[in-house]
Amino acid sequence: FFNCKMLKVARTFLVRRKIDFSTNYNHLLVPDPLLGATKRFYGHSFKLFDEQKDPAKAVEEETPEPCESKEETSDLSAQIQKLEKELADQKAKVVYTLAEMENVRSISRRDAENARKFAVQGFAKSLLDVADNLSRAIEAVPESKENMDPVFINLVEGVKMTESQLHKVFASNGLTKFGEKGDPFDPNLHDALFEYEDESIPLGHIGQVLKAGYQLNGRVIRAAQVGCVKKDK
Repeated sequence: FFNCKMLKVARTFLVRRKIDFSTNYNHLLVPDPLLGATKRFYGHSFKLFDEQKDPAKAVEEETPEPCESKEETSDLSAQIQKLEKELADQKAKVVYTLAEMENVRSISRRDAENARKFAVQGFAKSLLDVADNLSRAIEAVPESKENMDPVFINLVEGVKMTESQLHKVFASNGLTKFGEKGDPFDPNLHDALFEYEDESIPLGHIGQVLKAGYQLNGRVIRAAQVGCVKKDK
């Protein structure tokens, strides 16, 4: 009752003095003998404060502590888990995309290298028959040169030189010849057309070569046609 009475008296005093209520009157102090404190007038109202209390401690006490409900905490945890899952999915997609791009680049490099290596494969295969005919022509010439026309001898030498030069050109382009008598039989390199008995050659080795084989940069473009030695019954 005393506080309300003091408030009415102060308001009447200010109205009579024609004082603007929007002004902060921090200098007006009203004693309160009941509470042992002082009331300071702020505009239209009084605020009670303890002159003996530390203002810093008063601010700390008046500041509300933040608190979160269990529902808000659970919602935040769920959102964090969802975001972490989305992040893991995006990382997995990025890794998969990078691996796929690397595979595509590797395949492209391999295809380009194969195209460079085997670009002459068709042309080389068309020359194999020429090399076979030169070899047959040289094999048909007798080893003895007695009573042989010098012109014919020169012709044979020219054929041999042509065959030698052709094989050099083959080798410079990665084309190599294989399939010799006495070599072990390899189904990846040789085609066995027949088998026969021969005690002078080990079992499972090549006894006769009907047509030589050729490889282009390690790839078999024509298998050797051979006859293999079999075991005597």
